[in-house]
Amino acid sequence: MCDAGHSPLHHLYRWPPFPQRPSHPAWVSCKESNWVSAILWTILLVCFGSITTCAYIVLQFSKLSSESVQDAIYHVLLRNQSKNGTVEKRTFSPIVTARISFSLLGLLMLGTLIYTLLTDGSPFRKELLTPWMTATLIDFYINVVALSVWVAYKESSWISAFLWIILLICFGSITTCIYIVQQLFQLSSQDPLYLVLLNNGNRQKTGMRQLHGDDGAAQLMDNKVLGKPDMY
Repeated sequence: MCDAGHSPLHHLYRWPPFPQRPSHPAWVSCKESNWVSAILWTILLVCFGSITTCAYIVLQFSKLSSESVQDAIYHVLLRNQSKNGTVEKRTFSPIVTARISFSLLGLLMLGTLIYTLLTDGSPFRKELLTPWMTATLIDFYINVVALSVWVAYKESSWISAFLWIILLICFGSITTCIYIVQQLFQLSSQDPLYLVLLNNGNRQKTGMRQLHGDDGAAQLMDNKVLGKPDMY
């Protein structure tokens, strides 16, 4: 039975978990070269959460060739090229826009958390554990798994990766926003936004490909390994 004066959804909305939705649509927007497909996938992510996340990731892995499987996460994260083989150029800086956007989202979630703690108290109460809350928590932690794989790929140290994953589990989207903003500040304002998805090694490789093409990038990498001077 419901408490007097409250709707059946009262307890569901009193303590929402830390949603992970904003980071996934951002990845899809960076990944897709077609705005129509990016918008459609974003709508599905907002509506169906981790179900869409898993479906999108499986779809991206299914597109990999036998050569791409050797560095699968890099190719799954890498932005799709447009039909003419080029990446769309913008007159504004998406890096600066993303820094501001994710900073504001993190502050919004932090404010929501503090307000809910002050007005409603602890979330660890039996009456809050409704079937819908259980489903929402499962959805949340499936998204945490996807984000944890990305963090492990990004971090060069397993210790720092482990600490970030623990923070993701405990603080959800607050940690997500902090981590993304930190990664964005490692890029220049002129860099393409999708580079934030890649680790440092793959960022350098992608940058070389943009400047010199695949053959030139391969030659530069060989020169570095052999200690030869660059010819470009």
